[in-house]
Amino acid sequence: MSEAGCYVKVGSSCKSLTPEEIKDRYIKSLMNTDISIIDIPSRRKKLTFQILKNYLLSNGNHFSEETFLENYHLLTKDRKFNYLAEILSDINDIVINVATFSSNDKTKYLKREEFGGKCLLLAMEQAKNYIESINQTFVDLSKTPRREIKMFDPEASEQAWINACVHNKWSESNHPGIYVYDNRLEIESFGGIPRALTKEQFLKGKSEPVNKELFNVFRACRFAEESGHGVPSVVRTYGERAYVFSEFFIDVIIPFNKEGFQKAKTNKTKIGSEDIEEMITGLLKGNSQLSRKDISSILGLSEGNVRHHLRKLQDAKIIRHVGPDKGGYWEVLDR
Repeated sequence: MSEAGCYVKVGSSCKSLTPEEIKDRYIKSLMNTDISIIDIPSRRKKLTFQILKNYLLSNGNHFSEETFLENYHLLTKDRKFNYLAEILSDINDIVINVATFSSNDKTKYLKREEFGGKCLLLAMEQAKNYIESINQTFVDLSKTPRREIKMFDPEASEQAWINACVHNKWSESNHPGIYVYDNRLEIESFGGIPRALTKEQFLKGKSEPVNKELFNVFRACRFAEESGHGVPSVVRTYGERAYVFSEFFIDVIIPFNKEGFQKAKTNKTKIGSEDIEEMITGLLKGNSQLSRKDISSILGLSEGNVRHHLRKLQDAKIIRHVGPDKGGYWEVLDR
């Protein structure tokens, strides 16, 4: 821990490290110690897994209650619940936030949606559905046949979010998050590039799960695949610049299709009632708690116009509103 005992190779010679460099490298060496989430005890003593079991069963995975905990690696070596069990349990303390800003930076905070406190699989899916609900769609009528334009690529954003959840370094108790700005979507995960991979290998889709046991659960529930196509799907759509790496974080930046969106938006007066009602129904499928004001903002329509189409959809028994005006939700009915 002294300059006399710490050297670094520079070309063909060596030089002493400064005290600051020694301290920096020592801290990094401590942080690079990998601890698996299956070896970290859960902070909660009583855990249940009904949500996880429902996901497994709905995807054709049958299990024995006697061996369930062992088969999915939910116990430490001394047979106590581990941190993997905690983040997959029905009730927990994980936080999955979607923060929205009305500017291109964090200076103008708008609102926050929280999907944590439950099984990671469900929290992750709810956050994904919310992002899908704000992925505005307009119809470009300037060409034949007409073309639907999305604000951002749904497959790329979904794959980026799944990767952020499954490969996040949960052992450090840091949680992935989603940030919505005026001009882009950012998906952040903690941990950086796995040490076994180079940046080039990572961007080409080389798979090296940070949490192997969690990855196996994601795969069993059809959220992840062995093929490692998640990163390449983002790179194919937005290029390698979509990934921003720092020592402890990976950020995926997905720009909004502003130019194409505005082009379609100028033709919105040509869109018929059926198109508008179809878009409203799609929004409500993704997020049942959208208000008239939310729908108005997303579709670029007046609140009066939205109210008119909501009433038509209700009269046609396509949707219905459950509960009070404030605090209720929309239900899309089967037709």
